[in-house]
Amino acid sequence: MIYAEKTSLSVIGALQYYIGSEADFIAPKTNAGLLKLILPHIFAFGLLSMVLLHFLAFTRFKQRARVLIYAVFFMQFLEIFSPFLIINGAEFFVYLKLFSLASYLILLLFVLGLLVFSIAKE
Repeated sequence: MIYAEKTSLSVIGALQYYIGSEADFIAPKTNAGLLKLILPHIFAFGLLSMVLLHFLAFTRFKQRARVLIYAVFFMQFLEIFSPFLIINGAEFFVYLKLFSLASYLILLLFVLGLLVFSIAKE
């Protein structure tokens, strides 16, 4: 929610958040600043994903869960590390950042839906 507030989930807002904007008095992010921001998120995202995805082992979807696990962790990786590409000159990776954020959230909601469906059926 904080990221959505700071960037308005738009390409221009995300670019201004990472690259900076003199007109809006937004300082550009640095590699060290991103690292300080990303380190707690790695553990939080990893823990959330691990807990939710491990519950799939107790459902009837455990045979198909491998692809879902790989997809969640790949989108999580892209979402966390794409800002480094943005601030180091490849500004078009802002699209990857927004896509991976949306995909990660959709995949987590899908996993939650599978878990709720599994609980309701049993």
